[in-house]
Amino acid sequence: MKSIKLIALIAMISVLVTGCSSSDETPDPTATPVQTVPDFIGSITNIQQLGNDDVIGTIQVEATVKTDNGGYIDKYIVTVKDETLILQQEDEVAGHISFDELEVGQQARVWFSGPVKESYPMQVDAQQIMVVEIENGNGVDLGQEFSLSIGQSASMNDSDLGITLLEILADSRCPKDVTCVWAGEAVASVAITLGDSTEIMTLTQPGLSSVNTSVTYGEYRIYFDVQPYPEEAQEISQDEYELVLTIVKLVEG
Repeated sequence: MKSIKLIALIAMISVLVTGCSSSDETPDPTATPVQTVPDFIGSITNIQQLGNDDVIGTIQVEATVKTDNGGYIDKYIVTVKDETLILQQEDEVAGHISFDELEVGQQARVWFSGPVKESYPMQVDAQQIMVVEIENGNGVDLGQEFSLSIGQSASMNDSDLGITLLEILADSRCPKDVTCVWAGEAVASVAITLGDSTEIMTLTQPGLSSVNTSVTYGEYRIYFDVQPYPEEAQEISQDEYELVLTIVKLVEG
């Protein structure tokens, strides 16, 4: 498998630049990133600066959630407070930024703080927000095999396509050397960014398959394989999974 340059979501954060969580406060040098999978990934579609009490403002973050029956828009009004950690990731480095530096169109990973209010759009406070720029020419070549661990992202060269592995939702694949009534399946949740839009979708791989499964996404074909394959009496943790991918652009006509 070829070695690639991955844009790490959290685990590969190696340098933190001093910044601030609001535009008029002294940065907190003790603030450290939350190193877990975000609760929601989407694009920022609206920003409101408030400055009331400890609330700096709100951002609206939304994504299209792909289902077997089509899709729907999932959106959150995210309240940003003085204690909310705001980061921007560039390559493998994340630095603190202020609320004023957030922009409509940025991809945002949001970690919730407290319960979600069941309104529409849903409302929630943010513990941490990380914005990530997906740019051309800083990632993987189309047609090149690469792999993602949970929480890792990659962008495609000569394209505005980016993909993040969120989690493995289920893995019921029949173990090797075991006779099963059903082959089972592995289901991976990914966030796909194309331009300014983000879509959350599932990739389902049947068990006992010797070839990579593939799906069509717009003008791209995504080939994928969930690794490792389960063995008898083996329990695979989330941090052991990898999604092996090859993305190609379909030929027009």
